[in-house]
Amino acid sequence: MLRNLSSKLLILTVGFVMLAEVMIFVPSIAIYRANWLEDHLASGQIAGLALEASPQSMVSVELEEELLANARVSGVMLNRGESRILMLGKEAPEPTAASYDLRSGTFGGLMADALTLIFRGPEGTIEVTGAAVLEAGEYVSILVDEAFLYNDLTDYARTLLLMSIAITIATAISLYFAMAYLFIRPMENLTQKMVEFSQKPEDISRIIKPSDRNDEIGTAEHELKVMQEEISQALVQKTRLANLGQAMARINHDLRNILTTVHLVSGRLSQSDDPRVQNLSGTLMSGIERAIDMCTQTLSYGKPQNIIPRPILFELGPIADEVGNSLSLNEGSDIRFINRVPHDFQLYADPDQIFRALTNLARNAYEAMEDEGEGTITISLAMENDFDVVVVEDTGPGLPEKAREFLFEPFQGSTRQGGTGLGLANVKEVIAAHGGEVRLEKSESTGTIFCLALPHDKGK
Repeated sequence: MLRNLSSKLLILTVGFVMLAEVMIFVPSIAIYRANWLEDHLASGQIAGLALEASPQSMVSVELEEELLANARVSGVMLNRGESRILMLGKEAPEPTAASYDLRSGTFGGLMADALTLIFRGPEGTIEVTGAAVLEAGEYVSILVDEAFLYNDLTDYARTLLLMSIAITIATAISLYFAMAYLFIRPMENLTQKMVEFSQKPEDISRIIKPSDRNDEIGTAEHELKVMQEEISQALVQKTRLANLGQAMARINHDLRNILTTVHLVSGRLSQSDDPRVQNLSGTLMSGIERAIDMCTQTLSYGKPQNIIPRPILFELGPIADEVGNSLSLNEGSDIRFINRVPHDFQLYADPDQIFRALTNLARNAYEAMEDEGEGTITISLAMENDFDVVVVEDTGPGLPEKAREFLFEPFQGSTRQGGTGLGLANVKEVIAAHGGEVRLEKSESTGTIFCLALPHDKGK
């Protein structure tokens, strides 16, 4: 029963309201007792003053008993100075069980006396002393049967207790339903939606629909919706990637065989006596070899430990020329490729992987400027401390906002509509495997600059 918030809230509400009622109940019965005694003190004094007003301060026994009965006391004594005058009652009154002086009593003492009387019951006649009114004397004392006080006090306490219980129940129920409507039910709904989504996160129908609340619960609902959408989208992407991997595993073997056949044919073309055919066949064979290698490594994406560079000292200029040739720019195209890398400069890295990285960046730049039909792609070299920095610069329109926000993240950092973002992710992976870093130096409406920083002292 106590495992859910609703039952815990109900018990806590009842408990705290009952505690509040107890804090009201005890002072109330103490005040009632003090008022009861003061009323009877006043009634006793009035009876005594009536006696003084009679001729010779004498009344009949019947009238005296009637005055005492009306005041509900058994004796009245008026104290003036050091004298104590018995105004009404027996000359030899019965012994008193207790004495109470209302002039010096504290509120804590009044509460203790009231609780003591309720729990132990009446003990007999008590003497109560209080200040006299109308300056009739210094103080007045009365003798009263404590049973009268006990009966009235218990009746009042019983009535107050029943009212307190009724108020407690009504308050607890009202507060419970108010808290349940405002907080508990929304929290239970939030928890239920989380549990349902966790059971089948790929089902978008299980994503929570936030309410119109503007408080913390509304914020939690909105943030949960955003988180569930991101998780669901990530699961869909991972599922598609897994399916893509399975498809690639099926075609990988056949594709390699096809490329191997093309490679053999290209080898025969290289034996041609035509110089132009020999020149083109070299480029063709180099491209086919890279295609075979890329096909072999396709399924290793997402496993950085599988990318093991085989660094050697090689001339970067010819690699940059191959990157330009891979773009297949027509002679009539207004998009130009410029290689500003010195042809005698040697870089210590894996030439095939550097070719892949530069090709990805150059291809992105070409596709960004393709709609405009003009622009320049430049590969140059810079030195930065202990790093060789290969700079890829274009005069395109710059990267979209989303691409800059999720740069180098697969499936999110695409530079064009419909792209996957794998190109930039591959660039980062390749350069990181070499111990370097890739960074976006600039991306504005006038162009974009990427820098590939590679350690220049390795192997030299």
